[in-house]
Amino acid sequence: MAIVRNSCPLLEFSTDQHVYLNPEIAEKTLPRLCLVTYFEELLDAFVERYGAEHIETFESEMRDFPIYLAKVEGYEVCATLGCVGAAAAAKQIDFLYGHGAQTVMMCDSCGILDPEIEGGTMVIPVRALRAEGASYHYVPASRYIDMQDKYVAKARSIMMQRGIPYAKCITWTTAGPYRETQEMIAYRREEGCRVVEMQCAAMAAVAQCRGKGFGAVLYAGESLVGTESPYDEMTAEDHESARKHAFLLALEVLCRSEDKVMHTMELQPAFFEAFCRGEKEIEVRCMDEKRKNIRIGDVIQFQKTNGAYFKGRVCEIIACDSFGELYERVSPEELGFKGKTRKEFINAMRQIYTLSRERELGVIGIRIELLAGGVI
Repeated sequence: MAIVRNSCPLLEFSTDQHVYLNPEIAEKTLPRLCLVTYFEELLDAFVERYGAEHIETFESEMRDFPIYLAKVEGYEVCATLGCVGAAAAAKQIDFLYGHGAQTVMMCDSCGILDPEIEGGTMVIPVRALRAEGASYHYVPASRYIDMQDKYVAKARSIMMQRGIPYAKCITWTTAGPYRETQEMIAYRREEGCRVVEMQCAAMAAVAQCRGKGFGAVLYAGESLVGTESPYDEMTAEDHESARKHAFLLALEVLCRSEDKVMHTMELQPAFFEAFCRGEKEIEVRCMDEKRKNIRIGDVIQFQKTNGAYFKGRVCEIIACDSFGELYERVSPEELGFKGKTRKEFINAMRQIYTLSRERELGVIGIRIELLAGGVI
């Protein structure tokens, strides 16, 4: 333990991890996954859509912030309204980690510094310039703090799959929005900052200090590029649409951030190789009790008899009454039966499942996105 001393108090740092006020509690009240949003109307819509339950409260001097629990695609997710400002956000996220959250995703708006970024564009911060104070109490002084690669990659992958335009960039986290002078904006832009917001660096620092997960999805809101009326560039409808996109994307990144293997399945060698060659996307099974527990976002480890395996994430579940119905709903190529007729597909499935089993259980098609790492 030591104090890192400096003539500037903000740059002094304590390496002692024993704190006077500890947010850590023994009986965890929150699930692993937590969404922090700055869009109150979308939090209300989330609560209504998923029938979310009020399970905990973050209390502050300003107001209480209810924390809600819901099941989203089989995952337990909590969500809460974010505190504005780096210091308040740091205290809030520390509370969330201390009460059980392992990964926090934040969705918010940001100001535009780069004229090439259009209003409403989704923004993935890759690092944050620490022009606030809270982060310096959690990690030693530095100009930037890097965002965690895992969540940047997840967000980028999802947006590319969805065909959603995005900007991956450095954000300027400031505690002084009323001191964003034209010369300071130009200075920040020169060093590579393309957007500005108020919480990202602080929240990332708390996550790093506590050894937890943190990521962010922002949308480009008002422009700070040589305009007298920055809010005129986007209409209320534009903001509403962008806020919804950011919220839903952050929620999806959060759910898909869990790489833990949840299921294992054995594959026949031909099907195993077809997946590896990119000639098969959908695994076909009868809907037994094991398959009923599969949810979108789950990770499955597919194994071959010789011990080789690969991991894939479930990105779609197609429930059918029969193998014939599944064949009609997707293409033979997706099933790994390129050029094969409906009858040939059904006959092949009948080598694995009897007709009575098919009629009793029904059929499930599991669309798989292979995870990085290849065959092991």
